[in-house]
Amino acid sequence: MNKEEFQQFLNQSIVLLDGATGSNLQKNGMPAGICVEQWVCEHEEVLQELQKDYIRCGSQIVYASTFGANRIKLKEFGLEEQAGEINRRAVAVSLKAAQGKALVAGDITMTGQQLEPLGPVTFEEVVEVYKEQMSALEQAGADLLVVETMMSLQETRAALIAAKEAVSLPVMATMSFDEEGRTLYGTDAKTAAIVLESLGAAALGINCSAGPDKMRNVVRQMREAAEVPIIAKPNAGIPKLGKNGITEYDMPIEEFAEHMAALAQEGASVLGGCCGTSPEYIQAVKEKVQNINISFPASDNRPIYITSERRTIEWNEECSIGRIGNSNMEELNEDWEEEIYDSLYNAIDDYEDQDVLCICVDGSPAEREEMMRRVVKETVGYTSIPLVFQSAYPQVLEAALRIYPGRAGILAAEGQEPESLTAVAAEYGAVLLETPISFGSCESCG
Repeated sequence: MNKEEFQQFLNQSIVLLDGATGSNLQKNGMPAGICVEQWVCEHEEVLQELQKDYIRCGSQIVYASTFGANRIKLKEFGLEEQAGEINRRAVAVSLKAAQGKALVAGDITMTGQQLEPLGPVTFEEVVEVYKEQMSALEQAGADLLVVETMMSLQETRAALIAAKEAVSLPVMATMSFDEEGRTLYGTDAKTAAIVLESLGAAALGINCSAGPDKMRNVVRQMREAAEVPIIAKPNAGIPKLGKNGITEYDMPIEEFAEHMAALAQEGASVLGGCCGTSPEYIQAVKEKVQNINISFPASDNRPIYITSERRTIEWNEECSIGRIGNSNMEELNEDWEEEIYDSLYNAIDDYEDQDVLCICVDGSPAEREEMMRRVVKETVGYTSIPLVFQSAYPQVLEAALRIYPGRAGILAAEGQEPESLTAVAAEYGAVLLETPISFGSCESCG
């Protein structure tokens, strides 16, 4: 199924996903603390029976057991060199269970390592890890990819960029939010929806987290911000430790289904269950939502959004914008190795009341792409003000857009045709802003 066909499939009516895998496998003999993906490949009949039950109960998409089958997570079990084989075998298990009655999604999650500067893994290393896993999933015959249980917007961006560059499959993406509606790294639901849609997610939403009764505000915010279908795949309530050390969840089937129907009324149209759910939960959801019609926001006159990782602004002609750097690089061109950061931080402080900041390093005496990467990393670590980038050099813009953990704006440089920036803007989901722009003043910038 290509991307266009999958989008049509999602847009026709409510689509049902499967429910939990891990908790149900544990109930059927899977030990704790082992590599789930390897165990499934060695006990394939257990997962196949579970997935057949899901399909009988209404699931139209089932997730292959490849959740933790990326090279970095598999290294914990000494299986990193078997990443491709494990992904291919796991997809084969689910394809055999589905028998063409449901789509099979290659399942992908976080690597378990923090990205720099908080951790040891670079953005490009994570992109390559995801490319390896996604390529194996596509080769194995997965119908689509799902990037799920993501806590970092930046790592989710890495996965979507990897999918663009490595495979032709459609991709869905879901993140986990707390009861306040933010991820572990502080991203709100609206910002997440804007960024994920801009990078080509066929559907986006929330999974795991709390129960469906805690998701309504998140779904509402995402529905208001995005045109694509919204996913809700919650846990069956709050976890507690049950018999034999197995985690149990406290929301009964009927209550879960009622809350899922409420989420559908809020605009979620791709529905399933996460931890603690079973085929019976999916069947109950199917019965509750079968008469609910879906609709999507009109694309006419949609606001223009620019975001950082934790803040979104609606761009219009009244927005204020501060400029840091220019083609002469006046405030950043001396002793940049040691003193750039003081100059940068002072300039950001002067612009703290602006809606967005425009970064330009074209006057840098150093290699411009590297300079831009350094300035972006330092800026997003210091402020949550959304950023706009300007450069006469497309490769410099790409260096910025690739690692920027949000949806950036782009301004054409003097003498630069805006149309020449369309491709790079589309590749990274950026907003190409119209000129002229009136910039605010900055004491540190002279």
